[in-house]
Amino acid sequence: MNQFYKSPFVFITTLLIIGVISSEMIAIWYWLIVYLIFVASLVRAKIEGVIKTGDLKGGLILSIIPLLGALLFYSTTVADEGIELRDSSFILTVEEMDASDKVWKKGVGQINFIVDSSELRATSERILFYSRNELAEGDLIMTRGDVLPIENNDNPGEFDAKGYWRSKQIRSMTFIGRENYLVLEKGDPGLIRSFFKGLRLHFSTLLDRHVPEKVLGIAKAILLGDKSNLSLETRNSFANAGAMHVLAVSGLHVGIIMYLLMYVLQRFSRVLTKRNALIVVLVITWLYAGVTNFSPSVVRASLMFSILLGSQFMSKQHNSLNALFFSAFLLIVIDPLIIWDIGFQLSYLAMLGILLLYKKISKFIYLENLILQRIWEGTSVGIAAQVFTTPLSLYYFHQFPNYFMISNLGVMVLAGVILGLGLILFAVGSIHMLGKAIGLLLGFTLFAMLYFIQFVESIPGSVATGFDTSSYLLLTIYTCLLAIILIKSFRERWYLWGPVIAVLVVLIQLDRYQNMTSDEFVLFNSNKLVVSVKKGDEILCFYEDNDKALRQAERLMGDYQKVRPGSVSFIPLGEGDYSLSKIQTSFKYTKDFLECLLVDQTLLLHRTYSSKKKKGIQNIYMPYLSIGSDEESLKQGALILTLD
Repeated sequence: MNQFYKSPFVFITTLLIIGVISSEMIAIWYWLIVYLIFVASLVRAKIEGVIKTGDLKGGLILSIIPLLGALLFYSTTVADEGIELRDSSFILTVEEMDASDKVWKKGVGQINFIVDSSELRATSERILFYSRNELAEGDLIMTRGDVLPIENNDNPGEFDAKGYWRSKQIRSMTFIGRENYLVLEKGDPGLIRSFFKGLRLHFSTLLDRHVPEKVLGIAKAILLGDKSNLSLETRNSFANAGAMHVLAVSGLHVGIIMYLLMYVLQRFSRVLTKRNALIVVLVITWLYAGVTNFSPSVVRASLMFSILLGSQFMSKQHNSLNALFFSAFLLIVIDPLIIWDIGFQLSYLAMLGILLLYKKISKFIYLENLILQRIWEGTSVGIAAQVFTTPLSLYYFHQFPNYFMISNLGVMVLAGVILGLGLILFAVGSIHMLGKAIGLLLGFTLFAMLYFIQFVESIPGSVATGFDTSSYLLLTIYTCLLAIILIKSFRERWYLWGPVIAVLVVLIQLDRYQNMTSDEFVLFNSNKLVVSVKKGDEILCFYEDNDKALRQAERLMGDYQKVRPGSVSFIPLGEGDYSLSKIQTSFKYTKDFLECLLVDQTLLLHRTYSSKKKKGIQNIYMPYLSIGSDEESLKQGALILTLD
């Protein structure tokens, strides 16, 4: 109980998370039955004198927490399937709108009414939409079109879009064309949103004016959270170097800004008290959150660091771990589904790693040179965060940046300089000469970051791919990790935890080796024909002979290579026969079908309705063909076959 009183929210938040997560698998009635049985057991133990009155009260209070998590989940959860409307009219309120310069802008809205036979049917379904129109938050529009459930294509290595949007209580999507909508009422963004929108536009204009075009996209991504100007090449370079997080405004940026502000304000300690300095830092931090359009990651990070910083200055008995879990508790109570948000998981695991491991790691080495010691301390922060986020990164993104210590150290230093110069530019950029001078320094630093990232990426073996970690292995890794850190008797006996770590590493590497050396045939769930044949570390990708199909093939192969590494060769398909003697595979391609003769079976992929079904072989249909429920379609997901 002593540990509970020191860090109550560590236990409370953990129990709340258990309640929320388990509720996805257990019905509410089972939860209530389990709760009543547990309460009855506590009461009986008290009557029999096994536990004391204080323990009974504590047990009853703590047992309510997971039940609260279950009730919160059931009150906010959404079904797996979204609504489906075909060529229907509906009235929608725009809730969020992408501020980028993309042709098709992404937005989130709520359908208020469905127009059904001249009647209005009320609903509150939140949907994702894409529009080429100049819509704004708060607009009330009537539009007509299809509303379809968000589905995954279930191709190897692809991002779980359905799960991502489900965590935001969104299940369906639609497209709003230029001519098929009517604005019923223009939204009033309000004074606050208008202020931040104008401020964001002003800052964006300053960057356009003073930052070189080649690094302008990086500047806007780091300073404003606008990634619309980033090229695919730049994104891939940062991802391969393990520094993609610097391009998404999040906890790193908020933490650096707070650190820089506190460092500067401490120089004025004679005229500014710690409490007033804290207020200034918090105000600027939340202003920055507004400039980034109150993106969930920035709001989450601002709340987390505000509580951490506030508890440090306001409490004599400061407990960072308790403050961290308290901020998570608030976010989960507001939105229980945030637990499944990848950004939430990564940011809190990174902070947990820093709080639990940073001091232990930094003590391994002490350097008398102050600069080298600061470099080592920065490296220790990166290592501590990486230890806790790596298993989750392998699970979601299937790759590991081998030189993360090098890239993170350089990125943290350069990101600090960029954010500092960016804040100065925003403050004085309207003064022409000052703006030019600061812009010159900012541009130089951005070029230095870009060249540094490209250098790290160019080092052989910069990124390891092929990881396909299961959820069970992920849970095992984190259980063992926390046991080693938190259980002293276990931590002090390396001969106990050493073999555990070795076994986990071997399991991960064996799984990766199997993925790298497997022979595999894949028909992808794509509206354009894309098929791949993998033999060891060589991948042959066949696609319809047109540019759109090639772009789809390149995207699909980019995801596929993350889980099945190999060198890809793209081969356009023309009508005729293709033979792959190395793996005893051949194709016959026509405008109506693709016939595949594999090692021990034959497949017929139907591309048009005129293609006739063949008996005695496996008939598969392209996802755009409407067929009977008893037929096998790629709409159900990619077809993956192992070639022995």
